[in-house]
Amino acid sequence: MSFEQTTIFYNLVNSFKQYGEEIRNESGREQKASDFARRFARMHGEQNIKKVCAKANQALKAKIFTL
Repeated sequence: MSFEQTTIFYNLVNSFKQYGEEIRNESGREQKASDFARRFARMHGEQNIKKVCAKANQALKAKIFTL
């Protein structure tokens, strides 16, 4: 089973989408989003969080999250 098929991935994507919607119109959102993603990268691995960021950006139709 790949990481994309787990409940953890689904929950992370939802969390990233929700946080992205909250900070979408704020100044300095790139820094806030990067800090948010890096916190999770330490727990789940950088490659997995890159996938989460890509999926969240796709759902938000904006490039907010990067690592």
